[in-house]
Amino acid sequence: MGYFSLQTPLSRKLLFFVRPVLCGTIYVVCFNMQSLFFG
Repeated sequence: MGYFSLQTPLSRKLLFFVRPVLCGTIYVVCFNMQSLFFG
C-alpha cells in the first residue's frame, strides 16, 4: 500500500522537497552532537 502511494506524482514532488530538508536536519543534528561530544 505504501509502495503504490510513492508512485503518484504528488508524493514524488513532496519527496523532492522533503528529502533535502530531512538530510539537512540530520546533518545539523549530527554536527551538533559532534560538537557536544568532541567540542
